[in-house]
Amino acid sequence: MTDAIEPEQSQMTSVQSRDFGRRATAIGLLIVVALALFLRMYGLNWDEGFSWTPHPDERAILSKVESISPPTLGEIDVLFDAEESPWNPRWFPYGSFPLYLLKGVELLYELAPGSDGLRDLRITGRVISGLVDVATVVAVFGLGRMLYSRKVGLFAAGLVAIAVIHIQLSHFFAVDTFLALFTVLTMFFLVRVARHGNSRDSILAGLFIGLGLATKVSLAPIGAAYVLAHVMYAGGLLLSGNQSAGLVADRISTAVKNAIYGAWAIGITFFIVQPYAILDWDRFYADVTEQSEMVRRIRDYPYTRQYVDTTPFLYQARQLVTWGLGWPLGLLAWAGVIYAGFRGLRFSGGVLYVIVGWTLPMAVLMVSNSLLGMIVASGIAVGALLVSMPFRSAETRAEAFLLAWVAPYFFITGTFEVKFLRYLIPITPFLLLFAARLTVDMLEFGAQARRNSVAAIASPIMTVGIALGFAATAFYSISYLGIYNDTHPAVEASEWINEYAPKNSVILKEHWEEGLPNLGAYQNRDLPLYEPDTPSKLRTIGEELSRADYLVFFSNRLYGTIPRLPERYPITTAYYELLFTGQLGFQLDAHFESYPELLGVGFVDDTFSRPGLSAPVALRGFEPSPLTLNLGFADESFSVYDHPKVLIFRNVRRFAPDVISNTISNSSDGFPVASVIALDSEAQDGKGLMLSAENAESQQSGGTWTDIVRADSWTNRLPVIAWLLVVEGFALLAFPIAFVVFRPLPDRGWLFAKALGLLLVGLIVWLLASFQWMAFSQASVSVAVVVLFFVSVLLVAKQRDAIKEFLVLHWKALTIAEVVFIAAFLAFLVIRMANPDLWHPYRGGEKPMDFAYLNAVLKSTSMPPYDPWFGGGYINYYYWGQFLIATMIHATGINPDIAINLAVPMFFALTFGAVYSLVYNLAEGTRLRLQPSAFGFHVSPILAGLAGGLFVAVLGNLDGAVQLSEGVYRAVVEGVPAGEFDFWRSSRMMPPDPPGNEITEFPFFTFLFSDPHAHLMALPFTVLSLGVSLAVVLGAVSRRAWDSGWGISEMARLAALGVVVGSLRLLNTWDYPTYLLIAAGAVGIGEILANGGLNLAVGFKAGAKSAIMVLVGYIAFLPYLLSYETFFNSVESTTNTTVLWQFLM
Repeated sequence: MTDAIEPEQSQMTSVQSRDFGRRATAIGLLIVVALALFLRMYGLNWDEGFSWTPHPDERAILSKVESISPPTLGEIDVLFDAEESPWNPRWFPYGSFPLYLLKGVELLYELAPGSDGLRDLRITGRVISGLVDVATVVAVFGLGRMLYSRKVGLFAAGLVAIAVIHIQLSHFFAVDTFLALFTVLTMFFLVRVARHGNSRDSILAGLFIGLGLATKVSLAPIGAAYVLAHVMYAGGLLLSGNQSAGLVADRISTAVKNAIYGAWAIGITFFIVQPYAILDWDRFYADVTEQSEMVRRIRDYPYTRQYVDTTPFLYQARQLVTWGLGWPLGLLAWAGVIYAGFRGLRFSGGVLYVIVGWTLPMAVLMVSNSLLGMIVASGIAVGALLVSMPFRSAETRAEAFLLAWVAPYFFITGTFEVKFLRYLIPITPFLLLFAARLTVDMLEFGAQARRNSVAAIASPIMTVGIALGFAATAFYSISYLGIYNDTHPAVEASEWINEYAPKNSVILKEHWEEGLPNLGAYQNRDLPLYEPDTPSKLRTIGEELSRADYLVFFSNRLYGTIPRLPERYPITTAYYELLFTGQLGFQLDAHFESYPELLGVGFVDDTFSRPGLSAPVALRGFEPSPLTLNLGFADESFSVYDHPKVLIFRNVRRFAPDVISNTISNSSDGFPVASVIALDSEAQDGKGLMLSAENAESQQSGGTWTDIVRADSWTNRLPVIAWLLVVEGFALLAFPIAFVVFRPLPDRGWLFAKALGLLLVGLIVWLLASFQWMAFSQASVSVAVVVLFFVSVLLVAKQRDAIKEFLVLHWKALTIAEVVFIAAFLAFLVIRMANPDLWHPYRGGEKPMDFAYLNAVLKSTSMPPYDPWFGGGYINYYYWGQFLIATMIHATGINPDIAINLAVPMFFALTFGAVYSLVYNLAEGTRLRLQPSAFGFHVSPILAGLAGGLFVAVLGNLDGAVQLSEGVYRAVVEGVPAGEFDFWRSSRMMPPDPPGNEITEFPFFTFLFSDPHAHLMALPFTVLSLGVSLAVVLGAVSRRAWDSGWGISEMARLAALGVVVGSLRLLNTWDYPTYLLIAAGAVGIGEILANGGLNLAVGFKAGAKSAIMVLVGYIAFLPYLLSYETFFNSVESTTNTTVLWQFLM
């Protein structure tokens, strides 16, 4: 009886425990929401005393709200007329949804009985902003509970509730709190999409994306997470053990259908709440473009100059840690992001993910944060995350999915020149969610590890540390309310002036700055300090200071920025230093500030150290609280709205204008060299195919010819041997990689390794030069060799036995292959020795242009190289063949005129050898398939390989045979001399009818003519791409039944194929489309053969692999693609057709 009752009691206890947990969570959430509501509603009238809001964005939004009105029934016909509609805000730096929302609330209030309308929309807007942020707190709880547990969700909600950045932004009616809410709700439903694939979730996610875009278009990167969620559902990556996986084809179909539904929801929602983005497209596009150019400082607005020379990523991260969250919570938040990136992966996998998914996108955006750069970087970040998902533990994948929003958004925002702290609020809730998860895991780990003696000591310390950090965060958050408990400093300053300054005094303030309220009894004048430093401006400063009775600084906006640009503002920088040290006749009479303060502890920002100014005497040693903590510089957008430092100087010595001007002039470094607006070099980079000033200087200060070419070295005495040794050395370094890539081929890519080695060394060197991590030099070539060496050593260590066995069994075939390669090289070397001249008056081809390009590439410090034919510009051409030759020259130090004559035989031998290898492998593979037991050395595949090399690289078109027949006929039948062989005729077989005389070069003529042109240098790599394509097909065919096709070997082959095909874009762009199609076809054929036919799942898999292959090739050569300008972007059918007999010839 007792045994039967015990399970019942246990079950009842469990139910009661769950009920208690739910009630406790509900009570906890109510407390958190109440706290959040209090922190956000307290002090909403913080700017009382102003007749306007000192927050410029809030002021602009409120003015637009007041300017719009819904059309009356009689005006309904103009609703869709953008020019006439009163509902069109005609202003789109921000979205229309917050404007319409506040306007709707205002209209509803007017309908209330006895209401005379809202006289001041500031408080109403701030109430809405605060309530929206409270909704974010609840949404974070829901997301945390869904991903982790009620405990984590509640803790994360609590952290958002007390986050200072959320508290502050809730006190402004701007768009920031709206963005935070919409991103959290979007990601909530996208997690559900990835798990369950319900169309309702896709539609709701689309709804909130639409609302977010109608709030601010900066939400656009969340589109990558939207796509990823549907892909993850299609791949079943979040299906739990008790869910039915179903057919892959069904999931793909459902995912595509739901994605379309969600896309419709985005479009419809966006149009409903921001219709004039479409109806008034030109104005919308212009405003969005202006904002895009503003954040990248293409437009040189004064309020963005504060961010010149700020460190990407680190500036925002530090400001968020110091001021937005406080140091304990801020550090924990960023640690949580790292924890989320690694969690569920092996350490090595986590490192690889961070390198590819974080470091690489950041590097891409550092090169270019254009729209294309943003798309590519987001694609890399999300693609790396997707690839990492199968390797993560199942319970961590949903959490990692959040990084599909956090990572791309932070990478994009982090590279903006303009770095307002509020730009981070769309990801702050997720950072705090990660922090909550990390904290709970640390506490649970500590509780479980207490059995260990060391952990028993460390665990309480960790718990106490976490508790103290949380207490410090709460203390900082509550202290921030002190700002809203005080009168605004500008209002205090105004009251002081009205009390102590004589009426009608001249009050001088800075332009591009807020003014003090209630100064109607005074003469108010502006000092134009952001204007370029010119003699006229200096005279104006002298005159205005001499006339002024008082000089007022509303905040540190200008004096915190201008002295940081001394090369642009030498006069104004000297003015500030002289003013603050009292040398211009002004003394600081009053200062007003408000800082976060609680229980005698104040958190102070330093406005003087960063611009390098001396603080006025009255402020030296000033401490507003008994215990003052100086946290350093605060981002302007954090301090100047609700708690600026206001300074009032009085003119006590009344210097004459010329005395002031001369004092400033004598203390400065003179006027700037040019008074034109100087944009950042990054903003100029690539404009008009011109090098930026910085890059031009770098190119000009590169190494001398004697640094590159060592005339007295042994390599110049024995250039042929040196050249061959380097080629063979690169090939040996690349062979372990080739062994993996070409493992399905009988010869394991022995000769393909020649071209592959040159390609890989060149790629590493080129990336180092393109990212300007190292100058293009022998040192960078050495670094590339070392990198390749270590990779090869690791591969050899892993497959030592397999490589040893292969070499023992196939040494004869490999020896013959090596002889073929060297013989091809020496044969063409003899041909070049017969005619090594680099030009001929009428048959010299394009050698001067190519040789000039080679020397320019060789001499360039970074990539893209300077253009020898366009002063100050860079080469906008597929120059990579010249780069590979230049890499060989840097490696050997051989004179360029000798090197160019060695390069042509090298490319001939690489082409002949690659064709030999391709045909040999086809023949040997066929022989082994037909005769599985016939292992060992056979001559027939070797003969086939030689025949292939001769057919492709030596034998040309049939015109040679025709000329030979014509000569024999003349000599035998007509009895006249046979005549000379016209080699040129064979390369121009088309008749002269328009356009006529098209080039019909064949490989041997190309090498014989020896123009080191793009189509010559691309030849071996086109054949290499065919070899890798063959390996991809055979690798798929030989796949084991249990192999999913996503193993390391197949991924290595896909990556190699992507790099090789991608290189053709830089070697000879016209080859790229053809070989890209061949490569994609090889991937598709391999999947069809491996899976026994074509179906939707096979097609999806082949498409995904092809996309990976294309993406790898795109990423590998991204710096080239970002700097290259194309002037043709359409595809047309050619009107120049080839008749059948010409084609057959």
